[in-house]
Amino acid sequence: MNSSARPSRTKKKAPLRILILENNEEDIMRIQDELRRGGFTFTFCRAVNDAEFRRCLEEGEYDAVFSAYRLNDLHGLDALRVVRTLRSGIPFIFVTTALGEDTAVDAMRRGATDYVRKDRIEKIGPALTRALNEVTLKEEKARAERMLRESYAQMEKRVIRRTEELSRSNEQLKKEIVERKKSQQQLEEEHQRLLSIFDSIQEIIYVSDPHTHEILYVNEFFRRQLGHDPTGKKCFTEFQNRNRVCDFCSNERILKNPGAPYQWEYHNSVLNKDFLVSDRIIEWPDGRQVRFELALDITPQKQVERQRLQLMKKLRAQTRRLEEQAEILERAHDAVIVRDMSDLIMFWNHGAELRYGWTKKEALGKHIHTLLHTEFAQPHEHIRERLLTHGEWEGELIQRKSDGTPVIMLSRWALTRNAAGEPLSVTEISADITRRKKAERALQEAHDKLEIEVAQRTADLVKLNRQLHAEVIDRKEAYELLERIFSTTNFLIAYMDIDFNFIRVNEAYAHADGKDPGFFVGKNHFELYPNEENAEIFRRVVETGEAYSAYARPFRYPGGKARSATYWDWNLHPVHDVSGQVEGVILSLVDVTERIKAQEALKKTQQQLSEAQRLSDLGTLAATVAHELRNPLGVIRTAAYNIRRKRENPSVDKHLVNIERKVGESNQIINNLLTYTRLKMPQYQKVDLSRLVDECAESIKARYRGQKIAFRIKTQKRARHVLIDADPHQLREVLNNIFLNAWQAVEPVRGKITVEIAMDELEHVVLQVEDNGEGIAQEDLENVFEPFFTTRSKGTGLGLSICKELINLHRGSVHVQSARGKGTTVTMVLPREKKNEPVENE
Repeated sequence: MNSSARPSRTKKKAPLRILILENNEEDIMRIQDELRRGGFTFTFCRAVNDAEFRRCLEEGEYDAVFSAYRLNDLHGLDALRVVRTLRSGIPFIFVTTALGEDTAVDAMRRGATDYVRKDRIEKIGPALTRALNEVTLKEEKARAERMLRESYAQMEKRVIRRTEELSRSNEQLKKEIVERKKSQQQLEEEHQRLLSIFDSIQEIIYVSDPHTHEILYVNEFFRRQLGHDPTGKKCFTEFQNRNRVCDFCSNERILKNPGAPYQWEYHNSVLNKDFLVSDRIIEWPDGRQVRFELALDITPQKQVERQRLQLMKKLRAQTRRLEEQAEILERAHDAVIVRDMSDLIMFWNHGAELRYGWTKKEALGKHIHTLLHTEFAQPHEHIRERLLTHGEWEGELIQRKSDGTPVIMLSRWALTRNAAGEPLSVTEISADITRRKKAERALQEAHDKLEIEVAQRTADLVKLNRQLHAEVIDRKEAYELLERIFSTTNFLIAYMDIDFNFIRVNEAYAHADGKDPGFFVGKNHFELYPNEENAEIFRRVVETGEAYSAYARPFRYPGGKARSATYWDWNLHPVHDVSGQVEGVILSLVDVTERIKAQEALKKTQQQLSEAQRLSDLGTLAATVAHELRNPLGVIRTAAYNIRRKRENPSVDKHLVNIERKVGESNQIINNLLTYTRLKMPQYQKVDLSRLVDECAESIKARYRGQKIAFRIKTQKRARHVLIDADPHQLREVLNNIFLNAWQAVEPVRGKITVEIAMDELEHVVLQVEDNGEGIAQEDLENVFEPFFTTRSKGTGLGLSICKELINLHRGSVHVQSARGKGTTVTMVLPREKKNEPVENE
């Protein structure tokens, strides 16, 4: 248990008991220093985990709790819940590095009194003062409510006691009526006696016929209240100023339960009084069942109750007003001081601390003119007399700061009186005009000197005046021009406050969202267009005061609106007030969507031009190479054929087979090269895909006869002999290339190639070629369709590129799945019928 205290400057008070939940020694020291600087005396218990927190709670009660948001094994919200369970009214203040807006609101909702950021630890003293004042105010409010409840309870007891007395009186009346039945004479005497008793009762009593509503009797007290005798007239006319039966009449209720009393309350607008009414059916001397009503005047109780409600409402309104006024006064730039009629300080705001150097703790309770060594320009008695007479005074005072420095203050005093008109307090608002007075003196001295030069400078001043007049006109025209630009520019411009609520937008900004400019005023930017990244940029501009620019920033409307993304160049500029603080931001936007689309289109066009140029050059090269190579290849093939006819030697035949195979591979390379550089739109025919697959399979088997490779074709039942719209020559080129790649990828004997033909749910033909070869490495897989890319030592790498281009021309798709050591699967998807959409190179 550590303790720290400083003697009070007025009278000694018990030190505050404070519980600090914090595991950072430096932060604990800073909290203590700020509390001492704020004039608090205190003892404290420090806890860094849940066990120490429980121990501190067992040691006694506390006046306040300061807590970090997170500790070792204890969360600040858990500590808040425990403290609120044990003692709901104790101030609980979070001292944290930062709390997000949602987190702070959640903490306050759970019962936190306030929170102070560690980078603004100087706010901890005012926060504690506010919290303790709130506790005091709540206790006084609870005490007032308790007194009102006790008063109301006493009134209820009086009403109950009076009702019991009347009930006992009614019982006595019943007994007397029974006795009077013994004889008519006796009955009449008793009736008259009863009426006399009614006349002596100082409450309203009357009797009426419950069927006809005729008034049969009213007692003397009621007659005096009305000012006349209403006997024989209708009760609703005499008592309620109505021409028909009252909608709240109780006759039917009491007729259903004769003899049983019915009690109710109502307000009589004729008498302007509230009554507690007791109705019952009794027997009248003529034998009729009549309505007997006894009405107790409860107007004072009701007035007290209404006054209590008005007092509570007034108290709540006054409390809110006082809190708002205190907050305004606390934030005022000038010194705001409230003192009683003995000039003792009752209130000392932050502006007074800045102007005079005395803290609130040091100033409260002190004599203001003794503390500040006030020097008056006129006798103090005259000033006080004017204040009491007119209720206000204004003038200049010379006062001294805490360090003895004299200051000249322009002071305005306002007198506050209580409800009885007696002087209660004086509110003093003072502004430091020391610099202004010095400037005025310097100005006067300069003025005296300038008076000598006035005559000489008159002509110059006239000329300068003309220039200034012209400048004013120019500035007015510039402002009008700026306003026209703001209203007519195609730039989107919005002006917002530091919470990013719209203050004004121009026509272009509003029309970009299809709304009027007035729609945006007062609404929050990020409620309309939520974007956490942009919100962080806006907050950084407000915090740093530095502008931010972005170019071609994409934007998509929130809420899933069917709009494509747009691109904007935007600038966010802070707007500073005269003190240099950021008071708002200006957002200007330029729609560059078309520019971005044009750039993308230009880039795509450039790529297409480059590709076209490359293909053109490649076509020229391919034509030259094909011409130069096919002639010798034809001669080689013819020579091999002639040699085979003239010699029958197995060893020579083997070499001749290899020569023919290599000549065929070379021709395939030349065909691929020419096909790639001379791709044409398909010449569509009805093609039996399964038959074409069989032909290409037989061709590849014949080329590599002698190699024992398992080649299987599986055709789905509904895909068998299906006809598709395709160019048979281009499709044969595709199948030959894919089958050739698969055959070259597998090993003899162990090699397996499986071709599957099927139909998908969209009625597309799906052709899948799977081999168990060595597979393709993952890093090479994404390049397999690139021209001239190959992982083999032989070939040009054009086979799959040609396949992709030809499949694209047929509006189909081709995909490759492979992994090293797991083989390769090529999947082609072709529509059954040709499509007329334009083809784009992918």
